[in-house]
Amino acid sequence: MSMFGPPKPVYEIMFTKYAGNDGRMDAHEFQRLCFGLGYALTDEEQALALKVLDADGSGMLELAEFKDWWKREDRWESIQLQGFELEKRKQAAETFNQFDPDRTGSVDKANFPALYNDLKAKNLTHHSQEKAMENLDASGDGRIQFKEYIEYLKSQGTFTYGK
Repeated sequence: MSMFGPPKPVYEIMFTKYAGNDGRMDAHEFQRLCFGLGYALTDEEQALALKVLDADGSGMLELAEFKDWWKREDRWESIQLQGFELEKRKQAAETFNQFDPDRTGSVDKANFPALYNDLKAKNLTHHSQEKAMENLDASGDGRIQFKEYIEYLKSQGTFTYGK
């Protein structure tokens, strides 16, 4: 029996190599990882990728979030956006940020009524405010993360590309 145990999975090795001392990966560290693997992301792609991959809205990637992305077969395609896709994400991020004034990466219950009114004005929901919150808050944590917002827009047919 080996004293060292089984080898660490590749995703864990990559995460550890590029993550900060706090065991989390910020946007700059994620961009360095991508570049180190031969995928040069623009600043816009990197910022949007982090918003999408950061499931808990902390502004940082934790190992579990990184693992979810790493195990995707389309991991690179999922974060490299071109033309129309990039423009739609930028528009969505700008709209989302209007309702996330503290830039926490999520819209809380206090700011949700304004987001709800925006969705109604754009005919993206016909539900009550309570039901709309339920529809958008896939994790059920009482906050809408950018990733949940994008998934909701996709479900409404606003985004017709990607997975």
